[in-house]
Amino acid sequence: MSDLPILHALGALRPRVSATRLRTLLRLAGSVEGAWNADEALLETAGFTPEARETLAVHRRTWNAQTETQRLRENGITLVPDSSPNYPAPLRRIYDPPLVLYVRGELPPESTTIAIVGSRSASPYGRSVTHTLVRPLAARGCTIVSGLAYGIDAEAHRASLAVHGRTIAILGSGVDDASLYPRAHRPLAAEIIARGGAVVSEFPPGTGARPEHFPQRNRLIAGTSHAVVVIEASATS
Repeated sequence: MSDLPILHALGALRPRVSATRLRTLLRLAGSVEGAWNADEALLETAGFTPEARETLAVHRRTWNAQTETQRLRENGITLVPDSSPNYPAPLRRIYDPPLVLYVRGELPPESTTIAIVGSRSASPYGRSVTHTLVRPLAARGCTIVSGLAYGIDAEAHRASLAVHGRTIAILGSGVDDASLYPRAHRPLAAEIIARGGAVVSEFPPGTGARPEHFPQRNRLIAGTSHAVVVIEASATS
């Protein structure tokens, strides 16, 4: 098995096994194949709890590389490992960068990336300000990054598309249509992809949206971007 299918197999352990733990295992094992075949002692040294070790053991017994590779192909998903030149360079510098990204569409060439985020219950004023800020940035070649959520996030993507700009949506779910959240924004996700942008996640296909996924998603939004603009948020946000 080449490195890419094994990286997919390891990446598919998310969110049950943390990105930090997987990266520690790779470092200690010295190779992707060594990490996949790690024994109990090495897993324990890498910080795998008994539950995480059991998760990996079951995963190794049930994982079918050919079937899972076909699943990616059928869903138009590209696997982008951290060794790829397409992997966003700023993301490599965060505390726990993911081993792989699951991408639908095209990650744009290196450019200034600006994250625009805010309230899901956006006010008319917040929506207006989003367009006021985003449209000139996108028109001048900045890539707009957000989370595809209701409210400000979706408005940021739409504002970029309105001026034929590039935009990236980073999800707290899988990027396949069956998992993509929120489901009401599947057409928006499809438009982002069709217009040269990308829908991205560190979570494998089939991963549903859960509350604990969104702080992890947010670190990727921040880590991918050169600046983060919060348009509107509640006092407890």
